[in-house]
Amino acid sequence: MSGTRARLIVLLAVLGVGLAAWVGADVAGHLSNGGYVAASAESERAERVLRETFGVERPNMLLHVTAPADESAVVRAGSDLTRRLAALPGVVSAHSYWNTGDPRLKAPGGGSAIVALRLGGDENAAQRTARQVVHDFTGHHGPLVIAATGEAPGNAEALDQGDADLVTAELTAAPVILLVLLLVFRTPLAALLPFVVGAVSVVSTMGVLRIVAEFTAVSTFALNITTLLGFGLAIDYSLFVLVRHREDGDVRSAARTVLFSAVTVAISVSALLIFPLYFLSSLAIAAIPVVLIAGVTSVTVLPALIVLCGQWMECGDLSRFLPRSTKGPIWGRLAGLIMRRPVSWAVPVVLGLLLLAAPFGHARFGLTDERILPPESPVRTTAVAIEREFGRGAFDPLTAVLIGVPDPGPYTALAGEPGVSTVDAEKRGDVHRVSIALSVPPYSNEGERLARKLSEMHPATGEVLRTGPSVAFAHTKDVLAERIPYALALVCVAMFLLLFLFTGGVLVAVKALLFGALSLTASFGAMVFIFQDGNLAWLVGDFTATGYLDVTVPVLMFCVAFGLSMDYEVFLLARIREEYLATGDNARAVVSGLAKTGSVISSAALLIGVVLLALVTSEMSVLKLLGLGLFLAVLVDAVLVRGVLVPAFMKIAGRANWWAPPLLRRVHARLGIKENQ
Repeated sequence: MSGTRARLIVLLAVLGVGLAAWVGADVAGHLSNGGYVAASAESERAERVLRETFGVERPNMLLHVTAPADESAVVRAGSDLTRRLAALPGVVSAHSYWNTGDPRLKAPGGGSAIVALRLGGDENAAQRTARQVVHDFTGHHGPLVIAATGEAPGNAEALDQGDADLVTAELTAAPVILLVLLLVFRTPLAALLPFVVGAVSVVSTMGVLRIVAEFTAVSTFALNITTLLGFGLAIDYSLFVLVRHREDGDVRSAARTVLFSAVTVAISVSALLIFPLYFLSSLAIAAIPVVLIAGVTSVTVLPALIVLCGQWMECGDLSRFLPRSTKGPIWGRLAGLIMRRPVSWAVPVVLGLLLLAAPFGHARFGLTDERILPPESPVRTTAVAIEREFGRGAFDPLTAVLIGVPDPGPYTALAGEPGVSTVDAEKRGDVHRVSIALSVPPYSNEGERLARKLSEMHPATGEVLRTGPSVAFAHTKDVLAERIPYALALVCVAMFLLLFLFTGGVLVAVKALLFGALSLTASFGAMVFIFQDGNLAWLVGDFTATGYLDVTVPVLMFCVAFGLSMDYEVFLLARIREEYLATGDNARAVVSGLAKTGSVISSAALLIGVVLLALVTSEMSVLKLLGLGLFLAVLVDAVLVRGVLVPAFMKIAGRANWWAPPLLRRVHARLGIKENQ
């Protein structure tokens, strides 16, 4: 690359980053927190009938109002509060004991009451209204002390907490990444270049998210996850390019591998588009361009910076201060040992990963609630106070709407079911409303069981519509279970085809899929052991073990971690394939490939692991779960799978690694990726 071309590329990159920074400056204000449940036509009909027949709106915000006594001043203040809230733009309805006389809205022992609000519009609009209500109405107001909780303020608080946690994560990861890069490259400028490329990727990510948010709802977690993913991948790709440049100057070959790797990660993440939850689909929409930007930036901007830096890259060499092995690359020596006794190395590793995966066998799944927030969160402490004074599920019950059903008896009889607190029935015309307050978390397995029991009850005449959080959870699980096979098929078929086109070997591609699944299942098992069962909580800081994992997290982890797994597979196989094509010696190719890439892969895994592990500093347990889970998946894959299982398997398989039936050989000869491409 000429100096003129390099300067042009850097200039265009600076202009692009400046534009992305301008576009994405206010990206946080255009994100939302929600999209965790699948839409249900039945629940929407039930809500409409409840609204039209009973004048009931499911509240998405609750105000907990405490007062010293039921005095006339309190009554006047409570009535005025309810009236002012009802008049606010964005508030569809406001119900309290003072304007309805409903005894359920007043604590049995007195001293507190509830104002149940229904905030209109989409989730973004509801969150904006919730912020206004919290700002204007919470705290001390005359004789009243007011606190807020519920879906809308909870989502708004999680959004703010996520923004703060992202800053903390980046500040935590940045110095560690710089230190690792300095240890790898041993000169300050060479260590700084991947960091610069990572920063370019982060700023570009914010611009991409801002544009995407104009056309579709984007989860706030997209900012946390895609920013860190883009930053980590950009540094990983830059590391590979820089190492190859220092080794033999073959940046072109490294660029081909990096772009191929970026495509594999993007395809893996694209499987999230299959799921009709915008929490997942918006992550895919944002992550795909971010991953590709990281790859393209690493093979365009980085080589241009290398040209412009020239000999300055080697200034300030710290090698004399740092230890260096005199026995050759440690990964090459390890590969040599594994080649001599592959079974003896592979069996303990496989058994260890299976042991780590064992807790996944008793995994339980639910959905997040206010317990993902810090213990001191106002939304969470208010929810605890309401549950203590009014009972769990009093204001968001499991509800059956009976249309033309003469006898609601079988439904009111659910009062005797374990997990049911109270059952209330009301009739207007030919419609019964049966409200079932649960004594168990609505998003738990017990809440799901009750929702499914309700769905199995079919009256002889009439129609039954069901709604409530437990119904939404059960429906979401059904939707995910229905779509997961398609996502698995997309990822596995696409990864197989890409790896086959890259290597020409069927067994190599199948092996990559199996080992990727093994390492990912092991990380799932660790997540169950820590976050579901509550063990080793000191590793990640304070959090509340709910007894289940969020049902969307394994889906998200699979698509992201499997893509990263294939990322390292491509790096390793690229060098093994080069050596095999040059020598035809499978064992020598494996040893040489691991010797040349082992340190790069382990360093890359450490770098992206640091980025992901920084999420553990979050105050929200779901981000802790994602951060630690992805970190373990990356670490296990890079060290145990790529470092031990891959060379052991390839030694046992021998030349069969590169076998393909005649038809597929012709496909590879015609469409496969060649060294000169």
